[in-house]
Amino acid sequence: MLVVVNLLVTQFCFAGFKATIPSPEDKMEDVKIGENLSWINALSAEFVDVYLNDDKVVSHLDVDSYDPSGNFDYSTAYSWRVDTVVERGSMEKIYTGDTWLFTTQSQVPEPPTVALLGFGCLVLVKTRKRR
Repeated sequence: MLVVVNLLVTQFCFAGFKATIPSPEDKMEDVKIGENLSWINALSAEFVDVYLNDDKVVSHLDVDSYDPSGNFDYSTAYSWRVDTVVERGSMEKIYTGDTWLFTTQSQVPEPPTVALLGFGCLVLVKTRKRR
């Protein structure tokens, strides 16, 4: 247990200008459509800019999560990153974060049709769409 704690402390010291520990994790698959993006802010962060597929979706955010509000499609690969913004007086420095990847879940299947038969039996009938 002590080794893990020391490893995490070392990671934070070297990553002082980058966000870490993304959720969803890098290269994660089957991410739910409504899931928020979250991370641990860099130690030096005053604000962050969040990018989704190279497009800035929010700037000067002062929290450690972003709600994409249903902008994800099923079975789609996305990239995202969090850039750290540090302000010193009238100067602003932006540190480009690591790019993380994830793939959203496949489309949710339609629920089966339920038929109630006599004698208290319940039968599930699988439905298929014709293509």
